[in-house]
Amino acid sequence: MGPISAFAWIRMIWTLWSLTLLAAVSCAVAQPESIIIHSDTTSWTAKTSHIEIATELPDFATIDDVLRGDFEARFETPDHAVPSLQGYDKTVWGRLRLENASGMDKALSVVIKYPQLDRIDWYVVSEAGEISHQAGGQFVRLEQDRLASRFPIVSTELAANTSRDVYFRIRSDTVLILPIRVYSTAAWMSWSTMEVLIFGLLIGCLVTMAILGLVSFAGVRRWSSLWFAVFCLASAGYILTATGIDKAYLWPQRTGDYLFLLFVFQGLAMAATALFVTQFLNTKRHAPKLHLVLQAQTGLALLTCFTTPIPMGLAIVAFSLSLTVGPIAILAGIVLLWRKRVKGAGLVVLSWIPNQLGAFWIFLRAAELVPYTEINHFALPVFCTLTAIAFIWALHRQNAESEYRAVHDTLTGLLNRFGFEEAIDQSQSGRHRPLAIMQIDLDGFKSVNDSYGHAAGDFVLQEVARRLRHLCLPEATPFRTGGDEFVVLCQTRTRREDVSALAQRIISSLSEPVSWRGEQLIIGASVGISFPLEGPDQIKTALEEADAALYRAKQNGKGCVMVANDNQISPLAVGKPQLKVVQSN
Repeated sequence: MGPISAFAWIRMIWTLWSLTLLAAVSCAVAQPESIIIHSDTTSWTAKTSHIEIATELPDFATIDDVLRGDFEARFETPDHAVPSLQGYDKTVWGRLRLENASGMDKALSVVIKYPQLDRIDWYVVSEAGEISHQAGGQFVRLEQDRLASRFPIVSTELAANTSRDVYFRIRSDTVLILPIRVYSTAAWMSWSTMEVLIFGLLIGCLVTMAILGLVSFAGVRRWSSLWFAVFCLASAGYILTATGIDKAYLWPQRTGDYLFLLFVFQGLAMAATALFVTQFLNTKRHAPKLHLVLQAQTGLALLTCFTTPIPMGLAIVAFSLSLTVGPIAILAGIVLLWRKRVKGAGLVVLSWIPNQLGAFWIFLRAAELVPYTEINHFALPVFCTLTAIAFIWALHRQNAESEYRAVHDTLTGLLNRFGFEEAIDQSQSGRHRPLAIMQIDLDGFKSVNDSYGHAAGDFVLQEVARRLRHLCLPEATPFRTGGDEFVVLCQTRTRREDVSALAQRIISSLSEPVSWRGEQLIIGASVGISFPLEGPDQIKTALEEADAALYRAKQNGKGCVMVANDNQISPLAVGKPQLKVVQSN
C-alpha cells in the first residue's frame, strides 16, 4: 500500500476511533460526581464545607509546629471550591477533616487531581494524635509498594464512627489548582484506570497519525506531512506529561523539573502547527504577510520551549503571545485566504478551530471564569486530537487532489497520459487487460483554433470529452493523451463487432456540430483500432498497431475507422461528413 492510498484505507479506522473516543469521553463526563470532601450526601463527610488553606507559615515549619500552633498562621476557607493559588516561592499548607458516620470501616483515597506539583507531604492525624506521613509529586520517587497514581494521593483506613484530620504541605513553583476529591480506594482505582484508557486511546491515535504522516512524507516529500507528524508526536508527549501518565506508569523513579518537558512539548506542538499551515497553504507565495506572522509565531513557540535558560518574564510574554495574538492573527489571515478561494484555506480554518478552542479554554480556566469539572482533564487532550484529525483530513484531501490532478487532464477531466500509462502498466501485469485499443484523432480541430481562438478550442475539447465519456462508460475508458488526441481502452466488450460498432458511434457523435457562442463548429474524428494478443509484450505492439491504423485512416480521407490486420469490417455511411471504414492490408 502506497503512502497516499494509506490515507483512504485508514479513514474508516479514524471514524471508528472517533466514535470510541466520543463514547469514552461521554462516559467520563457523565460519571457520577466523585465523593467530594465537602459533600453531605455520602456516608461520610468533611467536617467543614471546604478545605482550609494557610500560606503564611514559614518554609521550615513542620507538622508538629502546626499542630502545636507555634506560628500564628490562620487556616482559611478559600473563596472557590477548587482554589487556584500562586505557588511561587511559597509553602502552602492545607487541612481537612474526614468523618465516617456510616457504621462501617472505609478504605479511602484523598486525591488532588492536579499532577503539576513538585512535592506534596501528606500527614494523616488520628484521633489518638498519631501521625502517618506520605509524600508525592514530580520530585519524589514513587515507592514500589505504593499504588501508581497520576495525581498526588494519600490512602488511609477510616474506622466506623471515627474521624481524622488530613494535613498537606505543598512546595511547587507553579500555579496551584487544588481539586481535592475523596474516593473509596476501589472506586478510585476503577475511575483512574478508565481515565488512563481514554488518554491511552488519544495518545494511540496521535502516534498512529504521526506514523502515517511520516510514511506520507517519505513517499511524496511534502513538508506539511512532516510537520503534521511532529505536531502529533509533540501532542502525544504533552498528554503524557500533562496528565501525569509518564510519572505514574512509565518512569515512576524519575525526579526532576517536569515543567521543562511540558513546555518543550507544548512549544513544539505550536511551532509545528504554524509550520504545517505555512507549507500546506504555501503562504510564502499566496500571502507573504501571513507568512511573516507564521514565522514569528514559530519563533515565539520555540522560545517557550526554553523556559529554564531564559528569564521567566520573557518566557511568560512569549507564551502569552503564542497563545493569543499569534493564533488570532493567523486565523484572520487564513480566513482572508479562504475568501480569496485559495485552495485548502477552508480546510485549515476548520482544522484551526479545535486549536483555538483549546487555547480559549486555558484562559477561561486560568481566570476561573468556568467552574472546575471532570471534563477539564480531557479538554486539551481532546482538542489536540481533534486538531490532528482535522489536519490529517486536510492532508488526505490535498493528497487525493494531487493524485487526481496527476492522472487527470485539468481541462476535460479525462484520465491523461500518466493515467493511460498507469492503465497500460496494469494491463501488462495481467490486471484489467484491454480487449481492444482505439486511437482517436480529431479532424478539423486546428481550423477551429485558428478561426475562433483557443477558448473555442478548449470548449470543443470539453464537449468531445463529455461525448466520449457518455459513449464509453461503462464498457470502456477514454483518455486524453495529447492536444486533440484521445485513446479508448475497451475492457469488457468481448466481440470485435461490438468494438467496431462503438468506434462508429464515436465518429458519428463527434461529427455532430458543437454550439459555441451562436456558432456551429464542425469537426470530425478518425479512429485506429487494434486487438492485443496474449502475452506481456503484446500491449506495446497493439499500441503501435493502433497508431499505425489511425495514420492510415487519416491518409485515406479522414472520418473513418481503420482496424489493424482485419478485413471483416463493412463500409459505413452515416450522413455528413461521409464516414468510411478502410481495411488495412
